[in-house]
Amino acid sequence: MMGHRKSGDFRYEEVNPMRRIFPLLSLVAALGVSGGCAWLDKMKPDSKGQAGGALKAKKPEEFVAYLNRQTGYVQTVRYDDVSLKATIPGQPWVPALRSGMVVAQKPKNFRMQSGFALGGDQLDIGSNAQEFWMYVKQPKPTFLFCTHADFPKVQDDLPVPFEPDWVMQALGLVTYDSTKRYEVETSDQKRLYYLKWEDTTPAGQKVTKVIEFAGESADGAQPQVRKHLILVQSKTGWQTMMSAEIHKVTALDASDPQTGTRASVQVPTEVTLEWPQQKVKLALSLGKPQLNSREEAVLFSKPLRIDNTPPVNLADYRGGGMPSGLIRGATPGDLPVERKRK
Repeated sequence: MMGHRKSGDFRYEEVNPMRRIFPLLSLVAALGVSGGCAWLDKMKPDSKGQAGGALKAKKPEEFVAYLNRQTGYVQTVRYDDVSLKATIPGQPWVPALRSGMVVAQKPKNFRMQSGFALGGDQLDIGSNAQEFWMYVKQPKPTFLFCTHADFPKVQDDLPVPFEPDWVMQALGLVTYDSTKRYEVETSDQKRLYYLKWEDTTPAGQKVTKVIEFAGESADGAQPQVRKHLILVQSKTGWQTMMSAEIHKVTALDASDPQTGTRASVQVPTEVTLEWPQQKVKLALSLGKPQLNSREEAVLFSKPLRIDNTPPVNLADYRGGGMPSGLIRGATPGDLPVERKRK
């Protein structure tokens, strides 16, 4: 276990944009402490707080145990009132999608559908154990998919470095490996904690992952887990590859599937996903949350067609950027023959 470190504010910086992204595809994403901290020592367990009481952690393994207690009560989280607002470079105004739903289920099942009350679904993003997909209706219907196994081969063709586990982590559905080497930094001034560990992306890139905690026991709409970060090292310091900031939560009652023990679990209801390198931001308002709902498997199956649009497998194509047809919205016939894998 790494030694505990106490430091000032944990510093990181945003990566400057390295390339222009395609607006149509930017919605793919979709998702030790010193004992001298008196403000932490004063925290008391709260029967109305989070699972297992309030956050009372000083060592890295205690923060990991807290996260795993929380997620241990949750198999599925569903939201039936979802609005989405995207910020995209070069697009001064992007209409907000105000009608939709989000369902996430361990380990990799995910479905987001969003659109307008009049006009139907404009966006459909899904994932299951084998693959993920994305459908965007405007400016021309486009339906893309890829297996998780093929992701490292096609990530350069995606404007956003999509990682299937990212949204699941932001929604509190990831179990953390207790054998990893974690460390904790603390900011007394801001009363924050940062759980850090080294990891590797599916494409093999070494990164540092960080989870930011509120130092004092959080209740009501205040999140205990405030932010998730994926950082890369550069000559100028730590730079953010992806971030998920949790602005508000709702506490819901849940039971342990093994013991039947009841507890209150914080569920995110306002989340901002951001890719600073591409200057893409996705603000989600997640209303009407419910835990451990029964969901049919078909919900997490890739449709054969959406709005009569067939899917395009990204793994069938190679190159340094998207085929030109996909910039404006494509069907398989639009794809250049020379991009096909031999």
